[in-house]
Amino acid sequence: PLLKFYSQQSRKKFKRLISILAAVWVVYTVLVELLIYFESQAEGATIVDQFSGFWYSLVTFTTVGYGDSYPITLPGKIIGLLFLLGSFIIFGVLIGEVTGFMAEDENNKTYRALGELIHHVPQAFSNFKVLHFR
Repeated sequence: PLLKFYSQQSRKKFKRLISILAAVWVVYTVLVELLIYFESQAEGATIVDQFSGFWYSLVTFTTVGYGDSYPITLPGKIIGLLFLLGSFIIFGVLIGEVTGFMAEDENNKTYRALGELIHHVPQAFSNFKVLHFR
């Protein structure tokens, strides 16, 4: 499986990351449903179904903000603010975790290479002959 290539510590980090992503997905889905609930009851709202709710949230999460859909109710605006702040947190955590995985993998490669080098040093010196100068 995918996890067999990583150390025990990496597996724990990976499982933690999956748990965090699952929790974020649940919170995200609940917020989108709440947004749709509040906005669909307002006259002139542009977020009235699941597609427009998910579209608005994804555009807000990626900080693009096309402006084609936007909340008009106070609860909808508060949820929109949570989406915006949440996007900074999510991107920060993801970038940090990916960087941590990359750094750990690079450190493992460096330590392995150093170990192999140290292992071969005595063999390299055994090939040298002592030269006597007169």
